[in-house]
Amino acid sequence: MEAGVRGIYVEKPFCPTLQEADQIVAACERRNVKLAVAHRNRYHPVLPVVAKMMQDGAIGRLLRAEKTALFLVFFRHEVPN
Repeated sequence: MEAGVRGIYVEKPFCPTLQEADQIVAACERRNVKLAVAHRNRYHPVLPVVAKMMQDGAIGRLLRAEKTALFLVFFRHEVPN
């Protein structure tokens, strides 16, 4: 932050303790630096289910998949014959 950055993008967990998180947030606030924390869902339980559906061809040939913040997955696919 001393170098004059305007924003910091981190993935969670971005530090090991709540105390460190509070210190980072406070430092960003003091220097008017934007802090953005990514919320990844790499281990969400729906992902292996969707992967299995894709492998089994249950949803046809996948053309596109989108995930919303509500953990809903929408598919655009070709229906198998």
